[in-house]
Amino acid sequence: MTETEGRCEYVHEDADAAPAGWECPHPTDGGDRCAFHRPAGDPSPEAVTAAFEAAVAAGESDPRRRRFHGATIERLSLPAGTLLAADRSHAIDLADAKVGEVAIGGATVGSDLRFDGATVDGDFEAAGLTCLGDLRCQALRAASVDLVEASVDGVADFAFATVDGSFSVTRADLGRLALSDAEIDDMVSANLVRVDERTELNSVAVGGSVLAADATFEGEVRAMGTSVDGALAFTGSTFGDGFNGNDASAAHGMTVDGPVVFKGVTVNGSTDFRYATFGAPVQFHPEQHSTETRFDGAVDFERATFEAGFDFREAVFDGRLYVADATVSGSGRLDGAELARGATLDRTETSAPLSATATRIGGPLSMVDCEFDGAVSIDGAVVDGEIDCNGGERARATRFGAELTLAGTECRSGVDLRWVACEGPVAFHDPETASRTTFGDTVDATGARLDEGIDARSVRFDHLAGFENVRAGGDVRLDESEVGRLRSDVAPVGSGDRPTVTARRASVDEGRIAHPGDGTVTYDFADARIGRVRVGADDGPVEPLAAVRFLGTEFDGFRFSPHHGLLESTGWRLHDPEGTADLPESDPGPRRLEATYQQAKTGANAVGDATAAAEFFRREMRYRRAGHAAAVRTKRGAGRALAAYDWLANAVLDATAGYGERPGWTMLSSLAVVVAFAGGYAALGVPAEVPGELLLFSFQSFITFIVGPAPAESFSVRLLSSAQGFLGAFLVALFVFALTRSVDR
Repeated sequence: MTETEGRCEYVHEDADAAPAGWECPHPTDGGDRCAFHRPAGDPSPEAVTAAFEAAVAAGESDPRRRRFHGATIERLSLPAGTLLAADRSHAIDLADAKVGEVAIGGATVGSDLRFDGATVDGDFEAAGLTCLGDLRCQALRAASVDLVEASVDGVADFAFATVDGSFSVTRADLGRLALSDAEIDDMVSANLVRVDERTELNSVAVGGSVLAADATFEGEVRAMGTSVDGALAFTGSTFGDGFNGNDASAAHGMTVDGPVVFKGVTVNGSTDFRYATFGAPVQFHPEQHSTETRFDGAVDFERATFEAGFDFREAVFDGRLYVADATVSGSGRLDGAELARGATLDRTETSAPLSATATRIGGPLSMVDCEFDGAVSIDGAVVDGEIDCNGGERARATRFGAELTLAGTECRSGVDLRWVACEGPVAFHDPETASRTTFGDTVDATGARLDEGIDARSVRFDHLAGFENVRAGGDVRLDESEVGRLRSDVAPVGSGDRPTVTARRASVDEGRIAHPGDGTVTYDFADARIGRVRVGADDGPVEPLAAVRFLGTEFDGFRFSPHHGLLESTGWRLHDPEGTADLPESDPGPRRLEATYQQAKTGANAVGDATAAAEFFRREMRYRRAGHAAAVRTKRGAGRALAAYDWLANAVLDATAGYGERPGWTMLSSLAVVVAFAGGYAALGVPAEVPGELLLFSFQSFITFIVGPAPAESFSVRLLSSAQGFLGAFLVALFVFALTRSVDR
């Protein structure tokens, strides 16, 4: 008998995974073809299984016997406990086989097991399989694949496979998992799977969802170019070396139509979703009572498309979060998240709200050249790095189409809002909470356009609060704020806008403020503390200080000297600015105004401005007199009499000495007294040869308190002279006081 006698005549011509021209080495048992290359069903499945086990065993001495290329098998079934190829020396190879059904669950294969290019009309059932080598099924076609609780020491390779139904590796233990370029019409289930090395899902097309709850991926998971019609869910899973959803190319971006769920996940490497398209929400928010979602490396969504937004609440990003050049159609939520190295949202476009409430941001937050059509909220956050909204270039400044809020936020570095445009309100304050926004470094809104103004009440600016060249459609509110240095030059956005910069009850250490000079902008420092602040104005009919209201203001280093000319022209008024602003407490009472000018006097004295101090003192006393007049009108009995006396004393002091600030007025008053008393003496019939004698007698009585020689002495004359002497002593003393006060100033 020749070497080929009794051997199968099958030659593998139509090769796909197996080599062309391969000749079958298996015996025929009397026919032309072996049990593996006869038509399906001939012989019986049991006979085929027995022949298969025998061929594998014969492969220990003849490795060719473990090759079944192009086999046609109705059913390949291995009973549980079956041990194949215990020597592990050569692979069991069914490349390009056509099998009606595979049922090898519970078997143990000591070598590689290959189904490359095979077609399985029914299910590929390998649940509970133990494979000590590789399970290679590249380009496999099957109705479904079941590797539940399977154990594969090497790679479970289903690259380029086509699976009409589901693919399951639930509770499997795999060395590597490869599904690249596979097409799976239904669900991929990998719950509780463990993959010791790399998991390759590149360019997989999944018609259903990919579910991997509580899975462990020790190596990198690669999913470049993957498309998933359902959800991509990795709840409670662990990634030992990151998740790579892109290879720096738009052609390799993922597409996921259902939700992307990374809840309770731990990713120890970087996470890359660049160029991805998400048709449903991307959810990193852990469920209640579950473990936190933590990303050890960078998470990159550059150029991603979020058609239904994202939810990253309470997730922990130990690396930097990148959402640059992204398009976000749904709401984005980062509430309660931890961003240890900050976040980059440059050139991102959103159409729905973006919220980062109570977020902890350990690095810079970059929002350069963005288009935010929805509200942006960073309320209650703690930000260690700078918030940058322009990248240092006017052309890259961000546009906020709705509200921007940082209420209750602690910004330990600066906030750069230069040149931004905000069509909604900007709020650093929430009136419903007691939380306070603090900025440890510069807040710079130079050149910004704020269509609805800014609410920065109760804010602490440790350094610069910069609002230079700002165009505002609404008020700039700094009430009750603490400002280290203020720079403000606000102008209206439109011709009909009349913004007011309010700093009521605020504290401003130093700075520079300016206004357009046309009455369109008013500054209100009612009840504020204002330090070394300079006030200027553009060319216009309204002088610098004329557009500023001081009411109950404490002056701590403020200098009035540059504004003496204006103040003289307005009678040294501080509480009544020019312009059309509708300010609260537009008609303050006299007691309020008295306190205002008393504080202005104190402030002027503190900087050595005697002129301003004198004028403010006179205004203080006049408003005190107005208070007495109001008391006369409202009180009764002794209270009214006392108020009337106070009013009269105040009026006399004003008329005779300008409250001690006008010694010349005292001299004029003295002269008037001398003339008036001379007339009195004439009325009493005191004879005099010439009228000058009466004037001399009156003058002597005024300055000496002693009745001089008179043409006739009577009791009435002596009485009138004594009264004049008393009044003269009073006026002389008043003159000395006023003169001394004037010289001292």
